Amino acid sequence: MIRAISKFITFCAIAMMLILAYIKNVNDSPSIYELAAKNLGFNHEKRKTLLEVFIISGYFKQDKALEDILQSKAFGEYSTIIFKKELLPLIDQSKAYLADPFIVDIRAFEHHLFGRSKFYFWKSSTVNISQVENWLLYIAHNDFTKNTGKIINISDRESWLDSYIQSLNSELADLKKLKNTISNI
Repeated sequence: MIRAISKFITFCAIAMMLILAYIKNVNDSPSIYELAAKNLGFNHEKRKTLLEVFIISGYFKQDKALEDILQSKAFGEYSTIIFKKELLPLIDQSKAYLADPFIVDIRAFEHHLFGRSKFYFWKSSTVNISQVENWLLYIAHNDFTKNTGKIINISDRESWLDSYIQSLNSELADLKKLKNTISNI
């Protein structure tokens, strides 16, 4: 009897270790966005910068994000479902809709964008890597003023970039004033 209990406890311990390893493997897997961007040649720093640009330019405001997903046709008939299931909760949780990269944890946002690349056996994904690649290419080939089909002209300065630069310059001036005030005390 003691031998049977010992074998049962050993079996349970091994099963628990396997389950924990499985959960860790799923949690540590890259997001579908990370794999898609990597396939397109983006290293970690470029993926992070790309998301910062998307956030600053307002791509993750709910209405614009839905518009992009629908217009890109990358997700086909599942576009609205993918927006509601995969993108909207992350946008809301991360506050990416505020268009401020200083508020959003870019690393966490990147690590969860469009879900994990490995899944628990009781879940499945409606998004695949090629769909996210197509979505990224769609956004990259359209300018930030939402003129669908218009290729980005690097020589044109966008109003969102100008306003963001003005905002940063204003904050820098405030910080300099604060520094001078503190150093005079």
